[in-house]
Amino acid sequence: MNGASSSRGVGSRTKPLKRGKACMNCRFLKIKCDGARPVCGPCLKHPKDDECEYDGPGRSRTKALEEQVHRLESRIQELENPGETTPSVTLHEPYSPTHQLSLSPHSSPTSHAGISLSASISPYETTPASTDSPSLLDRPHALPIKSSSSGGSRASPSVADRKPFSPFEEPDVSVIRVLLDNFLPHASEFGFFLSTSRFYNAALVPAPAGHITRPLPALLFAVYLFGVHLSRTDSSQAQSTTFLNQALQTLSVALTSGHPQRVLHTIQTHVLLSYFFYRSGLNIEAKYHAAAACSLVISSGLHKVRSPSAYPGAIGESPIRTSPILLHKPVADAIEEGERISALWSTFALSRLLAVALDPPDAICGVFDVPGVQIDTPWPLTMKEYEDGAMPENLQSTATVRNFVTNNDWYSGDGSSSAALFAKAVILIHRAAYVAGLFSDPMSQRDYQTFSSLFTTTHSLLVGFRDRLPPLIVHTPPLLAHGAAFMPHPGSPPPQDPALRTLLLTHNLMNAAFIKLHMPFFRSDPVSRQHCVAAARAMFDFGNVDIRRFHCLNPIVGTLWTLAVQILIDEVVRLRTAWAGPHSLPGGVVPYDATEEGLIMRAEEETSLGRLRLGIQALDAFADDSALMSTCSLLAAADLSDIAADLLPTEMQAEKCKNLFANVQ
Repeated sequence: MNGASSSRGVGSRTKPLKRGKACMNCRFLKIKCDGARPVCGPCLKHPKDDECEYDGPGRSRTKALEEQVHRLESRIQELENPGETTPSVTLHEPYSPTHQLSLSPHSSPTSHAGISLSASISPYETTPASTDSPSLLDRPHALPIKSSSSGGSRASPSVADRKPFSPFEEPDVSVIRVLLDNFLPHASEFGFFLSTSRFYNAALVPAPAGHITRPLPALLFAVYLFGVHLSRTDSSQAQSTTFLNQALQTLSVALTSGHPQRVLHTIQTHVLLSYFFYRSGLNIEAKYHAAAACSLVISSGLHKVRSPSAYPGAIGESPIRTSPILLHKPVADAIEEGERISALWSTFALSRLLAVALDPPDAICGVFDVPGVQIDTPWPLTMKEYEDGAMPENLQSTATVRNFVTNNDWYSGDGSSSAALFAKAVILIHRAAYVAGLFSDPMSQRDYQTFSSLFTTTHSLLVGFRDRLPPLIVHTPPLLAHGAAFMPHPGSPPPQDPALRTLLLTHNLMNAAFIKLHMPFFRSDPVSRQHCVAAARAMFDFGNVDIRRFHCLNPIVGTLWTLAVQILIDEVVRLRTAWAGPHSLPGGVVPYDATEEGLIMRAEEETSLGRLRLGIQALDAFADDSALMSTCSLLAAADLSDIAADLLPTEMQAEKCKNLFANVQ
């Protein structure tokens, strides 16, 4: 070792290295290097973090790192300037429906470069539809289920049967029609704010998924998901999982597409998925998608449509129709503007309803309560009203919600359409829950005065709204009774009007708002208890409307009906306890009909039990609609079985309900 070191030192003094032959460490530190290999003298004497390396014909580690840095810099340049450089890497999806035929975003949906979209290229023709399929002709609302081949067993599936999953792969066009027919008649119950006729026509355009003439792929798959979900067939669970995965995958890249309606369609997709998860009992996922929709609505300026203080637009654009992100151009027509107005109120309602249903009263404030986020968008109309040009051309609106809660509602439009009444009911139930959450016992004098003021104004708002709300009566032709024509209420919808279901939901929200507001004093104050009981009874007063023909309802209805059932059960227990206390005998309790007071209490109990019967029947009718409604039905039945098991349907007798309820818990 000593000899080696001595010879190395002599060699380095007598024979200096040529320029550029030193190791990388010595060159960086600018010290003399003896050039010894594999490790030079300075690196051997003073080891360093980096290994002793020399430039040579092979790539050193430093050289490899330099080349990697160069490649990354080149790639960054390509991404920042896609039109100025030639991409070093070109990616493609071999199983995408658009792989066989590349369509530019502005090309015709029927041809490209002189090539027609034949049946072999259309994404709808991946599975030929049978013209004599009885499932489509005899059951228009059921999904056709493909039967397996009966030509004998096979050892393994063919290559065609093992086609990899693609997030853009759509079902057959005949299946798409069935899915749309399943969903669109009930779309308003799940926050669908787009024009259903335009959406239906665009969904059936013979172009690949993602083309600008069709809805955004994420929105299409969300609608397909609901179409399967509402079909209630044996295969719906597996198909729901497929469409849900496709909706979530395509939603992740929705805003990066070049679709002209990508923002509005992305909002709609988040709203639909939020309702789907809430119906399925997945509350965290529901709140996530609702928050995403709210964020897009606010960032897109949809809360400033028709506002005199709207964001400035480009030259030549009307300032009352401009938003910062969504509107790069004015709206095309009244229907498109109506979609944007309805998008705001649909998202607003979803956010408020989830807060009331899932959050504690002291934590129900959301993004729309943030200082500086003021809703100026006018009250919504129905899509039919937008099509008829009911929105005044020069209408400007400001502080819509604030003006409503301060009884100054004239500034934001008429506000009497079924869509506007629903939005107002949502505001009232959210405000009632918020005010009730402010109460605590004990309270300081100052806090109590604030609470008392809010409580009084909110109750007055509810009373005024209830007096102006059209009754839940089906509009029928004039009837002759005793020689006089009987005319229905002018605000009542006709039997087939979709607004009838919205009006039912509005009545339920209004009555639930009374219960929420007076709930803190339900057991201590007779007046508040009377308001709660009257609202709970009214909740199940369906007029002459047969709710069973609605097929499905907004999922919040189950929560509201369960609340009303609990109020009525508590009232029945209170009446029986109040009578049994002073009228107890060794052999039992004095019957109600023994005194005049007893007759009054018996009438009250029978009224509450009668409405309880209607409520349980309503919950049972929709128990199969969703997991949420089924759970609400079991909750109500389990509570009722302790006081009046005879009111339960035959298949929901007391012991069965208790067992089911225990499983749910």
